[in-house]
Amino acid sequence: MADTAPYALKPITFGERRVPIICQNVNGPCPLLAICNVLLLRGDIELHKDHQHASDEHLLALLGEWLLLHRASAAGGGDANARQNVDDVITMLPKLRTGIDVNVRFGSTDGFEYTAELAAFDLFNVQLRHGWVCDPQESAPLRAAVAESSYNQLQELMIEAASANDVSTSGDQPVAAQATATVASAGAGAGAGAGAGAGAGAGAGAGAGAGAGGEAVVVVAADATVVAPTRDRAQSEARRTELLKSAFLASEFLRTTASQLTYAGLFELTEKTAKAGNELGAFFRNNHFGVLYNHSGQLYCLVTDSGYAQTPNVVWERLAEVGGDSELVGSSFQVEQPRVGVGGGGGGGGAGGGRGGEDADFATALKLQRLEEASRSQEAAQNLTYARETQRQAAEHVYVNGLTDQFERASAHMDAQDACNAAAEARRATGRPMSEAELAQAQSSLPQGWEMRVAPDKRPYYVNHGSQTTQWTHPMEPQDAPPEKSNCVIS
Repeated sequence: MADTAPYALKPITFGERRVPIICQNVNGPCPLLAICNVLLLRGDIELHKDHQHASDEHLLALLGEWLLLHRASAAGGGDANARQNVDDVITMLPKLRTGIDVNVRFGSTDGFEYTAELAAFDLFNVQLRHGWVCDPQESAPLRAAVAESSYNQLQELMIEAASANDVSTSGDQPVAAQATATVASAGAGAGAGAGAGAGAGAGAGAGAGAGAGGEAVVVVAADATVVAPTRDRAQSEARRTELLKSAFLASEFLRTTASQLTYAGLFELTEKTAKAGNELGAFFRNNHFGVLYNHSGQLYCLVTDSGYAQTPNVVWERLAEVGGDSELVGSSFQVEQPRVGVGGGGGGGGAGGGRGGEDADFATALKLQRLEEASRSQEAAQNLTYARETQRQAAEHVYVNGLTDQFERASAHMDAQDACNAAAEARRATGRPMSEAELAQAQSSLPQGWEMRVAPDKRPYYVNHGSQTTQWTHPMEPQDAPPEKSNCVIS
């Protein structure tokens, strides 16, 4: 790969030292520049103070030399794993200038899915953190769906839910018949009786007959079984509902935290970096690696945009808001007044006067920025509160609507089932056949693929054309207890 344009170096004051930091002028090399800038600020590597630019090849060479020194130390200690890790990172170093894939975990600020590229940060003793954390005060369902997951896992969850929803809304697909059931009747000591077939269309179905004993007997093929599919169907529907609910919560979390920073993340970042001794480390946000520093209990990100390479009073960006509002400060971590050029008097002519005009414009811009951020800060906090309340209400709405739909479906089936049973009992008592209206009402209470038929003893039974089975109990009856099944003769 050809070298990119040299990176501009910007001298800043950090502590008691003057340190050149590397400014980024193109997309891609931010992992390389973040590691180098941390090492420069720590004093682990050095760039010549008179140089104004640095190439990525020079930076990679500096990192390689730093690693080789530690590799010699690891070899002396006989740590084979450390030597192997160093070898792997040296081989992988060129990838740092083209960007690396990162999969954050939402449970903590140091949660990342391990990759060989991220191991480079560990070998250089650079702590990598992010601020995209699920708030521990969020609802239990949201924490269950998000807190222990990674970004990629949430994406997979939403894809799975969309697929499950598509399958559900498309309706049950017909199941190929496994066997053909035939019907015969047999009585206690009596000969063969007349059977009633329940086959339909292709002849795939089941039937029932009555012998001298008055008991219905069903003959099915050897590879068919009598099952009660209702429980499995209910369990499948419950799993699908839970999947859709989790996917909705995940989607809302990603939508309301699109800035990839939360207040819970800010709090944890401040706390952990303070415990680490005002840690100087790397920060990942919005597919960008930068430098994060805790100064006097406040978080700051190093400003490395090449547009500020010639602006000495802009060095750090205060990290205090999740909505992108920020404050630019200088090496002293205070808003510094622009440096006014000397000379040029009254009319502002000459180079000095021109520079003074630019600095005055910059001072005005900073003042306007602070006023705008002050007004937007309160608005951002209000928007966050509103977003959380909307998310909570939406989750409750989905849950309550799901329960209501299940109750209404169950009530409708129970009403139709009661009417069906009443009609069957009336037919058995009076000997009259069921009317077409009664048959239609009975059939409407059944799931797709089921059919109600009446045995010669006027007792209704139910045919599952999908599994080639029959049963006495209505398929929508609760299945907590074993269902009442028809007597079967397996051929």
